Amino acid sequence: MKQDYSKRFLSLLTDNLLWKLFSLASAILLWFALVDAPELTTTISAPVEFKNFPAGLDLGADIPEQVQLQVSGPRDALAGRSFSRTAVLLDLSDVTKPGERTYDVPEAVVGLPHRVRLVRAVPFQLRILMERHISRQVPVHLRLPERIPNGYRIIKSVITPSSVVISGPENNVNSVEFVQTDPFDFGTIERGKGDRIVESKLHTFVENTRVRIDSVPHVDVKVHLEEIREQE
Repeated sequence: MKQDYSKRFLSLLTDNLLWKLFSLASAILLWFALVDAPELTTTISAPVEFKNFPAGLDLGADIPEQVQLQVSGPRDALAGRSFSRTAVLLDLSDVTKPGERTYDVPEAVVGLPHRVRLVRAVPFQLRILMERHISRQVPVHLRLPERIPNGYRIIKSVITPSSVVISGPENNVNSVEFVQTDPFDFGTIERGKGDRIVESKLHTFVENTRVRIDSVPHVDVKVHLEEIREQE
């Protein structure tokens, strides 16, 4: 009985011996290739994200939306969508009042793939300015074209509503004196048809990119035109 088991065991070892030795050698060579493979270095763009954003505060100045990260690691770890979860995550939980705060980017990098290390970040630091978030009402200015219809003059214009509510970082909001409409279009007006009222619905625009319009962004505009008589 023992001899039968011995023969079976020996048969398992010797059957297709060349193929088994070839497979073993291939596995060893592959292992050495992976172990000895040199590290590669590449640069990726990582988005800047925030968590625990404080209520009642706002970013007072623009910061980069992306940070360049130089990373190093094996080829397979750097390939494909390996960095889909990599980001620069700034934790604002300890920000409670307006002011400046500096963050070291390497400490804020999250989501690097396994076996990948961060070499450097550009920029190395991010400085953010926090201001009070405020709202304010400002007038709407009508943007007229350079030329009005020939033979007419503007008597008055009526904008409804005449003001809008804007909001954003305190200094940015306080620097805005008014918002503008898109250019008014008189269309085709023939002379000799008497006084006219031209109406249009226009979109409003605020030039400061840190400020937004909170109320209805469109206004109704009526421009009263008076025909210039020849005896004048």
